[in-house]
Amino acid sequence: MVSDGAIQVDRRGTIEHAPSSLELAAITSYGVGGSSVFRVADGRLAVGPDSVGAAPGRPASGSAATRPRSPTCWLLAGVLDPATYLGGTLALHPDRSVKVIQDKIAGPLGVPIDDALRRMEEAHAATIAAALADATAVTGDTGWPRSAGPAR
Repeated sequence: MVSDGAIQVDRRGTIEHAPSSLELAAITSYGVGGSSVFRVADGRLAVGPDSVGAAPGRPASGSAATRPRSPTCWLLAGVLDPATYLGGTLALHPDRSVKVIQDKIAGPLGVPIDDALRRMEEAHAATIAAALADATAVTGDTGWPRSAGPAR
């Protein structure tokens, strides 16, 4: 966080919940990046904070991965073009993405794949919105009060 032009730091930071003797920038991770995993638990769809990290293995790219992530959804929603992704240097496989989303999301929710994709997009957006609301403080220098909305 930046306050009064200075980066806030934790005098004794933590890494993966382990204390550190080093001073670290005060950063909070909300787990909604491209490697965040979607899951159905108790009949509800959620994304993050569990993640596959930066390790390769997206169903969309043809690996044996079986955990649906944002790129898996984006491929089937038409946001990613298999022919031009990374300049065509990484082949994407919609068929594998369909299987993973059917097995892990649509099936458990009892919905068609198109509904599962829409729900995945909504869950991702809601998680990002909640993270932004948590991380954003409206102060006197923001220019407008939260209840009034942006100036027009």
